[in-house]
Amino acid sequence: MPALGFAQKKKVKKPTAVRSLVWKSGERLKARYDEAGLDATYQLIEGAGHGGPQYRDKERSKLILDMLKKTLRPAK
Repeated sequence: MPALGFAQKKKVKKPTAVRSLVWKSGERLKARYDEAGLDATYQLIEGAGHGGPQYRDKERSKLILDMLKKTLRPAK
């Protein structure tokens, strides 16, 4: 068994299967937040990797800024 946090050297034949693991993990995490009564938003961004312009469009920028305004206390 490989050590936690290290990937085995294997070729992945179906990259969509790997991507599906990522969004399934996100959905499971969102479900746990819901079960705990915590506020969370989960959005699957089609075609996006681990970063890029898809994460910085107006819609997502507004979502993030609104969340920060709601959760952060004002400076004294």
